[in-house]
Amino acid sequence: MRQAPLMPRALRMNLVINARDAMAGGGRRSVETSNVELDERYVTAHPDAQPGGHVAVYSEPGWGTTFKVYLPRTEQAETDAKPPRACGPHAGK
Repeated sequence: MRQAPLMPRALRMNLVINARDAMAGGGRRSVETSNVELDERYVTAHPDAQPGGHVAVYSEPGWGTTFKVYLPRTEQAETDAKPPRACGPHAGK
């Protein structure tokens, strides 16, 4: 997975670990990153969208869940802080 400076490491780790734990019988996970602009049309269609960030969740039984996480653009590089420790049934494995 390519480092994405706009998506903090802790958030990526949390999403991937939760996905792994939810797919005990196997499955496929994918992580994509891109730059997008939430224009007025998008914000009008998604009233819960906020200037500080927005999370959209779509889930369909038998197919899985899609999380779209929108964070404000920044020029600041991600720090080299240690990622959070995994928790849950597969922690430490």
